[in-house]
Amino acid sequence: MILKLISVITDNTFLVSVPHVSFYNGAISNLEDIVHQTKEKDSYIFVDAYQSAGQIDIDVKKINIDFLAAGMQKYLLGIPGIAFCMLKRK
Repeated sequence: MILKLISVITDNTFLVSVPHVSFYNGAISNLEDIVHQTKEKDSYIFVDAYQSAGQIDIDVKKINIDFLAAGMQKYLLGIPGIAFCMLKRK
């Protein structure tokens, strides 16, 4: 998946949106590689962490993620309808 995704990122790409963990098959995205390639094209990165929040740590500062969103209903054991979004301050 990573190679296919990276191959379509161009200098005209504004935002790349990726799931941290696939809801379909549980595949974990290699965020470090995806973010690195995205930043080389001066694009923003959005990570959907709904399936991984509460199970897999993500250091958004270290990895250099611009936007991250997740819900509380899954592994954070919250109630339905509660979510959060992280926006990197520039």
